[in-house]
Amino acid sequence: MNFFKTILLLGMVSAFLAACGGSVEEGHTPDTTAPVFIKGDPEGTVRHVCAITAAFDDPIEASSVTPQSFIIKSDSAAEPLAASTGTWEISPSSDTIALFTPSSGVSLIGTYTVTVTTGITNTAGLNLAADHSWTFTASMPCPP
Repeated sequence: MNFFKTILLLGMVSAFLAACGGSVEEGHTPDTTAPVFIKGDPEGTVRHVCAITAAFDDPIEASSVTPQSFIIKSDSAAEPLAASTGTWEISPSSDTIALFTPSSGVSLIGTYTVTVTTGITNTAGLNLAADHSWTFTASMPCPP
């Protein structure tokens, strides 16, 4: 009787794994696809900018979102924004969105070019295949 219960249990486990995209024989398939940049926001002409986001098709490794991999540069400045001007992180609402939030007192007024570089990685450690840039122009400070 125990033999039949074991066979039944193995059959149920196999059916469950197959429904989840796996099987008893298969191991975990590693991620081999680089993350893809989808969209930057804001872009174009906007009133004010309270945050800058870059969306990807894959969960992004939080430690890869830095001022060196998510570069924000005013067209009127020689250097990109420094780490002290805000916070670079993964959005609390989605692990596929890199987020820059300016520090209190930092106003993003004027024209800016944002570049996400190949320094951005997904959670499997794979780098973005190519840099991507976009531009926005803001005319007013972010409301309090």
